[in-house]
Amino acid sequence: MSASAWSSPLEDVTQAIASLIREDTRHLPSLAQAERLKEIRQGINRLEAQFTTELRVFDQQQGWAVSGHQSLQGWLRRNCLFSSAAAADRIRLGRQLEELPQTAVAFQEGRLSAQHVGVVGRLAAQVGTEALQPAEADLVRWGGELDTWEFRHLTQRLRHCLDPEGAQADANALHEKRHLGLSQSWQGLYFLEGQLDEEGGELVRTALEAIEGVPQAGDSRSKGERRADALVELARRQLDAGSLPERAGQKPHLHLVCECGTLRQEPGAPPAELNGEVLVPREMVRRYGCDALLTIERKSEAPLGEAGRARRVVPPSLRRALQRRDRGCRFPDCDRPPEWTDAHHLKHWADGGWTELENLLLLCRRHHRRVHDEGWRVTREEGGGWRFISPAGEGWPGP
Repeated sequence: MSASAWSSPLEDVTQAIASLIREDTRHLPSLAQAERLKEIRQGINRLEAQFTTELRVFDQQQGWAVSGHQSLQGWLRRNCLFSSAAAADRIRLGRQLEELPQTAVAFQEGRLSAQHVGVVGRLAAQVGTEALQPAEADLVRWGGELDTWEFRHLTQRLRHCLDPEGAQADANALHEKRHLGLSQSWQGLYFLEGQLDEEGGELVRTALEAIEGVPQAGDSRSKGERRADALVELARRQLDAGSLPERAGQKPHLHLVCECGTLRQEPGAPPAELNGEVLVPREMVRRYGCDALLTIERKSEAPLGEAGRARRVVPPSLRRALQRRDRGCRFPDCDRPPEWTDAHHLKHWADGGWTELENLLLLCRRHHRRVHDEGWRVTREEGGGWRFISPAGEGWPGP
């Protein structure tokens, strides 16, 4: 039989695809388009199955060697534009399907996608095709009903049942790959890079989502920004709790050093230093100074009882009264509880403002930053409430 006879069915498929591409389907009703899309996907599945079947024959005959390639994987990369990993997966799948006939038939009929069959293949590689064969009919049925993520989750449950020791070994191997890098750029940004095993990732994700909460009205932060803020808040709450191990005889904390002129925003005043390394803007200094442990360092002629003594800017008794009054962040539509807030001075103590109840209100860390660093203002209304004014001059009454 001539080569043209062998290629005739493939030429028909190629011509049919070309005709399909030329069709204009914009006039079709949605239900008809939906059925058409399902038929196209089923056809793609069947073509993927045929490709995998013929690839297995090509593999057995070592057809790739004729063109001078060293392996079938290399041939797929060069001629079919597969990645190395995808090529290895497809070659392995072609070999496995000989021992998984029900999966092969469902693939050929278009009832399973290449992704679903690949999930079955990975499970077979983990537990062995012989152990998988009694459950193959159920896997084929479930694969036709579940999306790829659901199907993968189901096969992993089966893997834990069939091969608990192997599942434990894989979990241990993933745990050994954990790492976390924290580095700072010349611009001052910190970069996080790393990976966690499933248990560690779920712990971190659950903690961050608990702090993120549900976005409130007016919260324009992206998901990434909200998650970054949640990570910082998680660290801040751990430091505030005082339960972390001591370092150099002290509980770990942020140490901000500045001159009084910086707090008072005097012209030419030097920047403050955070932890002896990071230079910070003066509004950040005032924000930290609103509610912190303050140590005043005086010159040697100052009375000994004054120099170096630490005290809270907002003492505990006043903080408790403030929490009873405000019951959380006072910024409009914010639901952050008292333990997630700072005590903000309407008139900063560095400018002569009194640290008393009438000059204080609770703001969560994000909204405290807005007031100090982003140009928002807070004023007291005649009725005793608060008014928050944006940099553009728009005002909102606080709760």
